[in-house]
Amino acid sequence: DVLNKTSYAISENLKKGTSYYYRVRSYNSSGTSSSSNIISLMTAPNSKPVLSGIENGPIEYKMKQGKYLLTNSLLITDADDDSLGSAVIEIGENYIQGEDSLSCGQIAGIVSVWDPALGKLILSGNASVSLYQIIIRSVWYKNVSVKPSQSERTIKITYNDGIDNGNILSRKIVFSAVNSAPVLGQIEDSKLMYELTSPPLCISDSLIITDKDNVDLFGGEIKFSVNFMQNEDLLIFSNTEKIKGIYNPATGILSLEGED
Repeated sequence: DVLNKTSYAISENLKKGTSYYYRVRSYNSSGTSSSSNIISLMTAPNSKPVLSGIENGPIEYKMKQGKYLLTNSLLITDADDDSLGSAVIEIGENYIQGEDSLSCGQIAGIVSVWDPALGKLILSGNASVSLYQIIIRSVWYKNVSVKPSQSERTIKITYNDGIDNGNILSRKIVFSAVNSAPVLGQIEDSKLMYELTSPPLCISDSLIITDKDNVDLFGGEIKFSVNFMQNEDLLIFSNTEKIKGIYNPATGILSLEGED
């Protein structure tokens, strides 16, 4: 039987997990087809890539402390592929455009594109599993806001081998503040000249307060540093709608309270 003695090769480009049908005809010496058979072939199903090994704990992001690696322990395995096609790293929960950003290192053969509208870093290009693992481990998170939202973020990582997506790994980012102290400046250099008949004197007309990471302040203190006389010296503050002054005659300290 000629069919039993016929060999054929299967193309490596066939899609995994797909049925293919081949028609085989035999011809006699005059060129006439004497029979027709259909051969059914089922390629092996695709093995999805597997992501594992990401750290269990959240990333503790301290404000204004630069950028943070998402993971340095993530592993990628794929039982039937040596090269892979793409990966997506997404800020999936509480993403804030204009604050949150992702970036990564550069590896030949892999293109990275940051989509600020969707909060996604897209990696693409036919490269080895090990190279994709390296570049995903190089992904950084950074918050560019001076006063970022304190909402917890969730990072999601997915990977595709050209046919199927693998499992999704996630890691949270929690925020802890590193406060910058307010700065006082531009107070007058000259001394206050007080006479016995003088009305109360304004301590400063030019003082300026700056704070890099706070719009509002919550309190302040004015006090006599030297030669305070309890029965003579007094500090007075006219309360506002949001700020109240409390003077302690025993210590000579005027405390300001309230958010503004």
